[in-house]
Amino acid sequence: MCEAVRLEGGTVELQDGEARFRTVPPSWEKLVKSSLLLAKENNAQPKMVFSPSRLEENVKGLIMFRPRRDVRLITLSHPLMTRATLSFRRKLWSPPSESRLNRFTIECAHLPEGAESVAVVTFTMLARNELGERFREGMAHVAFSKTGKGWQVLSEGGSWARVEGSPVQDVRSVMQEVRTSWSALRSLTEKERSAMTSALYTIFRDELSGEWERSKAELTRLFRQRKDALRLDRTKYIEKLRAEYAKAEENAKQLTFSEDLNEERRQHYEVMKTKLSEANWESERANIEHLLKRLEAEERRMLEKVLPRRYSMGRDGVLMQVAAVKVLVKEGR
Repeated sequence: MCEAVRLEGGTVELQDGEARFRTVPPSWEKLVKSSLLLAKENNAQPKMVFSPSRLEENVKGLIMFRPRRDVRLITLSHPLMTRATLSFRRKLWSPPSESRLNRFTIECAHLPEGAESVAVVTFTMLARNELGERFREGMAHVAFSKTGKGWQVLSEGGSWARVEGSPVQDVRSVMQEVRTSWSALRSLTEKERSAMTSALYTIFRDELSGEWERSKAELTRLFRQRKDALRLDRTKYIEKLRAEYAKAEENAKQLTFSEDLNEERRQHYEVMKTKLSEANWESERANIEHLLKRLEAEERRMLEKVLPRRYSMGRDGVLMQVAAVKVLVKEGR
């Protein structure tokens, strides 16, 4: 989060595991005010901690979590962390001159025999359908080894990405070596990126094809149920009207000593008779038919225009871009 704030033009002071905003980025001010500052205390800024252990206390041998008013626990789901993550994701797809992200790391590590250096290239992957909707995101690691024969692809790129190296002492000479061989590494990286993009495109296209068939069957079933429900509702409504009409007719024939009650029954009978008349029935029937036509039109639109594009790959359906490059050189450099 501290790095995301710095890239947005702000600063965070971090000391002994506690952080405070010294300068809030302009685009973060509203978020910081709503999710961090203490409104009831004149917008005082609490300390930020990133581990629950900072708020734990030992009470008679039991570890108790004790939140404090002046300390705010910032978890991965906190709005500030969400904003920082979104900021990095957006910058990953921006040119380095705009994002100001440093994508290169050089470290010392134990290398395979015969290897002069190892470069671990991390790619971000984004898959979209013809509607432009994102349906898959991920990362891929590819490791390259430099030997006397040049750069070669190594297996198990993910394991190399998890290697924790040590600082490089002679950075100047190592950087010179990286620059000298960078052209060849860049060409091989682009070749691997293109191959992975084509392979993933084929895999995702086949997956979407299978999902399209399942989704088509499910959508057809749902629309059929809805249309059957409309027809059933109409039948039940007519049956209910007929039952009420029969009861009203019977009550109207049974006269009482109260003229007011007799008149009320006669009026109710006329109302039920009107409701059950051919004119009202045709009007109700026309409304149901109208709803059925709208459902059929929506079903055609979904099956012919929306779902085929939702379950089809776009022209640039798979986008892959270099997110970071870690160069490992022999220990002792």
